Amino acid sequence: MPDRDKLQGFIFDQFDIRGEILTLKQSYGEAIARGNYPQLIKHLLGEFMAAAGMLSATLKFDGVLTLQAQGPGPLSMIMADCTRHHNLRAIASFDRAYDFNTDEPLAALVGMGTLSLTIDPSNGERYQGIVPLESENLANCLEDYFTRSEQLRTRIWLATLNLIHQGLLACCFRHCPGSWKRRRKKICRCGNTPHNWPTQSRPKSS
Repeated sequence: MPDRDKLQGFIFDQFDIRGEILTLKQSYGEAIARGNYPQLIKHLLGEFMAAAGMLSATLKFDGVLTLQAQGPGPLSMIMADCTRHHNLRAIASFDRAYDFNTDEPLAALVGMGTLSLTIDPSNGERYQGIVPLESENLANCLEDYFTRSEQLRTRIWLATLNLIHQGLLACCFRHCPGSWKRRRKKICRCGNTPHNWPTQSRPKSS
């Protein structure tokens, strides 16, 4: 796998289904090198970076997209943001006395927290959507977010291979339950084999 980060969009014109495929290696390595994070939090930071990178690719204007979870748990805050020009960064605040050598899900680590998605355009009004952090992993939390906040049919896959984080985002922009179901099966087959995901273009850490 190349050392560079890569991003590629895709679209099914007939069904108005489109999305993004992202691979992060260099940006992820640079981000976790800046903090003394437990391995579990390093993994979660990679997921947040991959998700923010894919979501920011859908912006049609200059600005910053921020994805953040916060709550009273041992992982009190974790966030990643990305500009439309693919400048990525990520950070987490956590209880250093806590044993993170577990397989606890994101929702348990953050506690009874929230997931927020904020868009700060260079020109225009700031937008923020907030939902309860209830699902076990970030991908499912984001799917819940789009269902509740945007009424947008969305599927997200996040995968890790060694120090490489990959993500796949697929959105249906019209009401087409039958078509969405058929296309989702095809996308699922791709999502279950992350090492075969096509990729191109480089996000940059900042």
